[in-house]
Amino acid sequence: MKKIFLFLALPSTLLFACSKEIRNTNKIHGTWNVTSLQQFDADGNQTLSTQPEGTIQFNKCDVIDKDYRAFRRQYSYAGENGTVTHNETGSYRFEQDGSLLVVRIPNDNGHEHLHYRVTALERKKAVLEQLHDDESKTVLTLQER
Repeated sequence: MKKIFLFLALPSTLLFACSKEIRNTNKIHGTWNVTSLQQFDADGNQTLSTQPEGTIQFNKCDVIDKDYRAFRRQYSYAGENGTVTHNETGSYRFEQDGSLLVVRIPNDNGHEHLHYRVTALERKKAVLEQLHDDESKTVLTLQER
């Protein structure tokens, strides 16, 4: 009886664990306007708050490599030292039960990996926290087009 239970429980557990990543991949698919960008230092103090111009696109149908799908960000904002522009293509996937969005952007050294904690992913709104090595963070608020 225990063997039957384990035989049935293990696949359903794996399916449930995978489904959170798949569910978030389906939810985030499409084009999103970047409506807010906030930066915080390591102590949690806000250092920048602005309204960028542009979009981020997530394409669940264009599989790049293994679990990675097509990603494009095209937005700019007024930063501390002038205009900051992001115009890159890359790939993305969800990890850690859908709570972590990993973005790979090709560069001269291979790939730059950006890690975003998913703090909200609703039907028309997403909030992503990009965690930096120095413990500062950037919070992006996205509105689905």
